[in-house]
Amino acid sequence: MKLTTKREDLVSKLSIVSRAVSTRAATQALSGILLTASGGRVTLSATDLDLGLETALDAEVESEGSALLPGRLLAEVARSLADPTVEIETRESEHDVEIRSGGSSFHLRVLPAEDFPKLPAPGEEPGLKIPAKELGASIDLVARAASRDDMRPVLTGVFVAASGSEMTMVATDSYRLAVKRTELDSELGGEIDANIPARALKELGRILSSEGVGE
Repeated sequence: MKLTTKREDLVSKLSIVSRAVSTRAATQALSGILLTASGGRVTLSATDLDLGLETALDAEVESEGSALLPGRLLAEVARSLADPTVEIETRESEHDVEIRSGGSSFHLRVLPAEDFPKLPAPGEEPGLKIPAKELGASIDLVARAASRDDMRPVLTGVFVAASGSEMTMVATDSYRLAVKRTELDSELGGEIDANIPARALKELGRILSSEGVGE
């Protein structure tokens, strides 16, 4: 694998997926971020088995491949780079990845990629299209009421029901209750009825606010 990208883009995307990197897992692979260059596309992936995040990185791919790198260390190295252009290349014989930027060069040992869990792929059917502004506002108001007690895991989620042009979110920790009903300007194109982990929705809310997406 060999690719060239911008430091700013690399740091931004790493800040997203790093939030799913495990800091306490017995499996070393869960502490890593998987870089995959395939079909002219580069993705960054991380998971702690409770939450998985994957994002695309704008880059010029010279050769395809993948490498699992220590997540926290990779993010620190990316932030320390001074040059706007970054080159990342795997060195099979050395079992590491070389990161070059300006006059700086770093070598990171790769982790066993075969131990990294395969993240679920989106289905072929089109999903719901929800305006990001309304979705983010509902998450911000409701998710804070969800329980943090893993002894009652059902209460650590946010119940999301949406169909037609209406979306409802409900969360409770058994002491307080938050309910938000939202009338949308357009049809959702489907329906959902699920209890979604509050942590996952909070991360989604952060991504919506930082990426400036429309839906």
